[in-house]
Amino acid sequence: MKKVIYLACLAMLFSCQKPGFRIHGNVSDVEDGTMLYLKLVGPPAVAIDSTVIKKGAYRFKGGDTPKPIWATLSFKDKFVPLADLYLENGDIRVSGKRYQSTAIGTRTNEESLVFNRDVNPLYGVIGGFILPCLNILAILST
Repeated sequence: MKKVIYLACLAMLFSCQKPGFRIHGNVSDVEDGTMLYLKLVGPPAVAIDSTVIKKGAYRFKGGDTPKPIWATLSFKDKFVPLADLYLENGDIRVSGKRYQSTAIGTRTNEESLVFNRDVNPLYGVIGGFILPCLNILAILST
């Protein structure tokens, strides 16, 4: 009987966790001690948290986010982010190399990954068509 009560108490304890986001990340090619900033996408971009990378690992934790919020993980004074991601309740895992990391683990981040995988190749096709047309228009207008 005591075991049943104990297990019931444990179950209630874990079910009462406050909602929020947790970011766990690894980056393979960044020096230890490098500062990493969690920024909301702007304008203007606003840093809401920071951490130090240790042995390639970093973590962020935040409160309840009822709707997904677009954010980036960025280095100080760098325009290109380590990763784009969406803050939403749940565990978000980020991995990869500097400027080539992906976020997974929550619904919006998973959908964003699929969208980017399917759409990014189209940018090359569109750019391959539009840029020569713009060059021709520039030549003709002179």
